[in-house]
Amino acid sequence: MSQTKTKLNSTQNQKGAVKYSLLSVAKMLILFLRLTSEQTSLLFKRKIEGKRTISEWLRLFEQLAEFDKHADNSRKVFIMHVWIGVVLSFFAMVIIIGVENTALLDILWRVVLLFLLLHLLLYWILKKFDLSNRLRTFFVPLLKILARESEEQSLLTLTMELASSENKKFLTSNTRTPPKKVFSWSKIWLGLIIVNIIAFFWVMSIEPGEGFYFVFAFIFLFIAFAVSVALKTYPIVITKIYTYPWLIFSLKMADDTTLAVEMTDTLIVRKVHKKNFRGKVKTKVKKIIRRRDKITISFEKDEYEVAKAQNISNEKSKKKDVLLNKSNEKRHVFRIENREKILVKNDTDTEPSLQAFLAKIAKAYQTMQPIEN
Repeated sequence: MSQTKTKLNSTQNQKGAVKYSLLSVAKMLILFLRLTSEQTSLLFKRKIEGKRTISEWLRLFEQLAEFDKHADNSRKVFIMHVWIGVVLSFFAMVIIIGVENTALLDILWRVVLLFLLLHLLLYWILKKFDLSNRLRTFFVPLLKILARESEEQSLLTLTMELASSENKKFLTSNTRTPPKKVFSWSKIWLGLIIVNIIAFFWVMSIEPGEGFYFVFAFIFLFIAFAVSVALKTYPIVITKIYTYPWLIFSLKMADDTTLAVEMTDTLIVRKVHKKNFRGKVKTKVKKIIRRRDKITISFEKDEYEVAKAQNISNEKSKKKDVLLNKSNEKRHVFRIENREKILVKNDTDTEPSLQAFLAKIAKAYQTMQPIEN
């Protein structure tokens, strides 16, 4: 009985997930139509620089963050539909070859192909305009907190990257062992396979039922391609390094303190292709993030004094979290330098923790106290 209930619950959850995803497609389209010209341009540029009040930044980013959330869900729907289209197109091709071609089967084949291409196009567009999840999981919630701690007309100076950390423009190193060969049989065979597929569909559109030669040619080319891949030298190790300075901002708070933040991630992606004794090739991907954050908070000496000095240093250190004293004649200046090494197991591991960030700021405030008049 309990197993039956579990199955029913899982089925209901799956239906709910599909419903929610399809609803996300509709919401994504509605939100896209409501985007302003500036918000639409940000989807293309995926970088912003400027100086505005926090309320103005929130008006710009909140709707974009909501759109990106539903766009992420929509991409999952589209890729699921692509796989469905691949299966349907395969069966349609088998039916067309196996039986006499009719107008109905010809229409079915064209509809399935159009369905497949349309969803691939939609997936590619949404992937190209995808924004970093840090916008909605870190920065927008942070802006809402800063809005309560600053004056309404305080200006926030911002430079922010909205693209993913694995975007090509952040790639600083790309090495391969052994080095890649310019001449590759696998590339040639793959090109011939693609040409053969195009020729098959072209012949089928002109003379239905006359594409048997291309089917046999495709099988031969695929086997040749598999053999050329099998002759590769293993292991193959590809290491890519991305330097991602994703957030820089400064703001004057309501208590006349100044907050300045610089956050940079260095992402190391290492792919290892190995072949076992049975000839099967396996790929392992390892991702490591070296995170470096600099948080600078300056207090007016006329209004604040140091409460605790034992945890403050004047020299840099290799420790994970260090509070440095960089004071001058007019202001108490404290810099928190944070260095972390993170092993990425899933996509959420790449996103910074807002709670940990706020704890670092609190650490600086704990060293100061208002001067009593």
